[in-house]
Amino acid sequence: MSQIKSFLAERKKVLIPIAILLVVAAVVGICFAIQASTPTEADKSTPSPTPSESQTEEKDTEKVEAQEIDSKDLQWLEEEGILTHIQNVELEKGKRPDWKSLTAGNNGMITGIEVDDSNIDYNKEGEYTAAYTITFDGDALRNYLQEHEISVSFNTEGDTVILKTSSAVTITGTETSKAEEEKEESSTSSSKTEGSSTQSSQQTENSKPSTSSNEVSSSSSETSVSSSTSSSGGTSSAHKHVWKDHTAKRWVSNIVTVVDEPEKTEKVTIYRMYWWDSKQWTETKDPDKFDEWYTKKFEWLVTYDYPYDMPPELYLGEDENGNPQFTNDHSIISYYETIPAVTHEEDQGHYETYVDYQYCDCGAKK
Repeated sequence: MSQIKSFLAERKKVLIPIAILLVVAAVVGICFAIQASTPTEADKSTPSPTPSESQTEEKDTEKVEAQEIDSKDLQWLEEEGILTHIQNVELEKGKRPDWKSLTAGNNGMITGIEVDDSNIDYNKEGEYTAAYTITFDGDALRNYLQEHEISVSFNTEGDTVILKTSSAVTITGTETSKAEEEKEESSTSSSKTEGSSTQSSQQTENSKPSTSSNEVSSSSSETSVSSSTSSSGGTSSAHKHVWKDHTAKRWVSNIVTVVDEPEKTEKVTIYRMYWWDSKQWTETKDPDKFDEWYTKKFEWLVTYDYPYDMPPELYLGEDENGNPQFTNDHSIISYYETIPAVTHEEDQGHYETYVDYQYCDCGAKK
């Protein structure tokens, strides 16, 4: 011990600086370790995205593509009263409808309807086309189709289903026709008044001395001209109608039978068994029931101990050799039967164009 003390005393000047350096190095190492384990302010202010947030952002960025379909594929919506005025709309000239009210869906599965009528001139008669964009709630649509057993040609998958279709819009000249009718009525009234004046004039002429037949013919000709005279008093040639066809579309049904499952032939096995304990015959198509009977038979053989191992009531007699004959206590019969096809009926009709009336540019119809 005294040797260690003397060793330390002799090298005190060297050992003290070394000890101080070791302490400083230890303190510096501890500080670096603490600083490395402590998060910076930048790390605290930037939280890492959670899986749910990442999935939500990906889901929000998903876009639903609209499907182009024929308007007849939505006929079931009109038949169910869910959607109206989606096919063959007819409007009066000069009147622009409130499309949202005409096509407003009254079922929770329709979440939005947009109508593009930019190519329709409401002030001009003719045939036009309106474009519809209909948005469905995917779950509600699929539930409704499944509940009512309705099959459709478009894809119904996804949270949202968007369909695009178009339909004919006919602008008719109903208001113009009314104005022309009033004009014709006014012209007819004027013609009647002038005709009465002409008739009075003829009666006055008749009271005078008789004239030549040529003068009478001239009076008759004037009457014919007055019948074609306009309400303003001017004379013009009689109007001749030029009839034009007005067309519309209608659905032509074609009910066909669709085979869901074709006719098939299946093998059928019938088990006929005699129950020794109840003395009764039964028939079944269930093989498990036959297995039950077969198990019972071994019990009956021990229980009843009949001669020839057969119930005496099944005894038929002896054959020509004197051997006893019994009715077999069971039989297995197999045959084939035809299972009818499973079918349903559906309307695979089409739309046809037909002439519903004729019209003249003057407003007359027939």
